[in-house]
Amino acid sequence: MNGDRVIQSDAVVLSVRFLSGGRLAGACADGKVRMWDARSGTLTKVVAQDAGDVAPLVLDDAEACAAIGPDGAVKIRDLRSGAIVQRQSGPKTKVKRLAASRDGKMIAGFGPVAENANEWTARLWDRTGRQRFALPCGFGEVWATAISWDGATLAAGSWDTDIRIWNTGKGALVARIEEVTVSMFAMDFSPDGKVLAAAGADRTVYFLDTKSWKVTRKLTGQNDVIVSIAFSKDGRRLATGGFSALSGRHPAQVVVWDVASGDRVRSVTAPDAVWSVALSEDGALLANVTGDKTVALWDAKA
Repeated sequence: MNGDRVIQSDAVVLSVRFLSGGRLAGACADGKVRMWDARSGTLTKVVAQDAGDVAPLVLDDAEACAAIGPDGAVKIRDLRSGAIVQRQSGPKTKVKRLAASRDGKMIAGFGPVAENANEWTARLWDRTGRQRFALPCGFGEVWATAISWDGATLAAGSWDTDIRIWNTGKGALVARIEEVTVSMFAMDFSPDGKVLAAAGADRTVYFLDTKSWKVTRKLTGQNDVIVSIAFSKDGRRLATGGFSALSGRHPAQVVVWDVASGDRVRSVTAPDAVWSVALSEDGALLANVTGDKTVALWDAKA
C-alpha cells in the first residue's frame, strides 16, 4: 500500500473511521475492530465481534460498531466495553447493508424483499430497537446509504439510479431524485446538514441541497468510478476514492477536495480499489483502505 505512512493490520481492513483524540478505527474481515493511534500507528485496542458477524460499521461519535449477525440480527457493540448495547431481530430475509447515525441512535438496514429478489426494502430502527418503518427502496442492490448528522434524514441510492430521501420520524418519502441518471455507490451528508454529496458510476460528485433536493454543484475530474466518500468533521474538506473503470482494480485515485471552492487539495494514487476513505477531525489527515492488511495515511493538506 502506498501512503505517506502505512499502518499494518493483522487482518484485512474493510473500512476505516477517525475517532476523537487522534485515534483511527478499522473494521476488519476477521470480525474485529482495531484501533490505532493515528500519528504513531500504534495498535491501542482490539474489539472482537461474535462469530459470523458481517458488514461491520464503525459509528465514530458513539464509539460503537454495528454488525449483522448470522441469524440476521443487527447488533451494536460499545467499543469501549466490548459489550452489546442494542440488538434487534432482523427480517426473514437478512439485510445486506447498514447505515447509521453517528451517535448510534438510528440504524438502517437494506436488503431484498426475498432471497434473490430484485426489489429491496429499507428498514429503520431507533435506539430502543423499535422498527420505525420498512419501505420499498428501489430495484437492484442498494450501495449508497447515509443518515444525516442529526439523525433526521435517511438517504439511499439503488441500481435503478433513483436516490430516495426519507424522514426518519415516520418514514415519509421526502424526495425521489431522478435528476441524477446513473447509479450512486457512495454518499455522505455534510456536518451542517445542508448538503448531501453523492457519487458513483460517472465519476462525478453531486451536491444536493437538502431543502430543495436539487443538484446545486458538481465536482468533476476524478478518473475512477467513486465508491467511497467522506466529509471532514468541519465540513471544509471532502475525500473520495474508487476504482479504475478500465482495469476494474488498480491503480486507483484518492482525491481530497476543498468544499467551498471545489478545487483539489490533494490527489494520490492507491495500488488498488479504494473501498473506504476518512478524514481526521481537523481535516489534516486522510486515511484509506484497499482491501488488504494496511491503512494508508496521507497529509490531506499537502
